[in-house]
Amino acid sequence: MPEVRERFSALGIDPVGGTSDEFKALIASDIKTWTEVATAANIKAD
Repeated sequence: MPEVRERFSALGIDPVGGTSDEFKALIASDIKTWTEVATAANIKAD
């Protein structure tokens, strides 16, 4: 829908398609990356 595409664009969001397995892999990669960042910065959850 063009209005949704425009709203996403205004927010800096670039939607892409993919499978649920690809999304699962992306989330796993993000978790690994941010876990390493938090560890390196000595960030702890309260």
